[in-house]
Amino acid sequence: MNDRIYLIQPGDTLYNIAKRFSTDVKTLADLNGIPDPDKIRFSDILRLPPDTMYYTVQSGDSLWKIARFIGSTVEEIARLNDIPDVEMIYAGQVLKLPDENFDISRLYTVQPDDTLWKIANKFDIPVAELINLNRLRRPDSLYPGQTLRIN
Repeated sequence: MNDRIYLIQPGDTLYNIAKRFSTDVKTLADLNGIPDPDKIRFSDILRLPPDTMYYTVQSGDSLWKIARFIGSTVEEIARLNDIPDVEMIYAGQVLKLPDENFDISRLYTVQPDDTLWKIANKFDIPVAELINLNRLRRPDSLYPGQTLRIN
């Protein structure tokens, strides 16, 4: 049963809520029967999707690289995300990942108040390795909901 909920706060948009909870606007809108994602109301309660894993595309990523990393196929990721042209993904795009054959321990979703140091310490890896694994150009610009490789 899905018991994950969120109370909409002043200034929230479906986009920033989706980013915060590592999902996408379409999923939130569909799950909550919201016909116009630009019109949400303060104090309404949103149901959140179950703990499905999402990945935020990084600069230089391709569906092939992502599929290889998680042990899936380009076709499966494209199907889950309604991507008609597998060559057309962009940095910042949030992709739903398939559940089967996925080693969730290889990814970490950044939480509020996380820093690279805290994350590296939590997983006992050097900060430099975390920066290199994720090709972080600006290591000081982590944001909640961002997906990082941790091994």
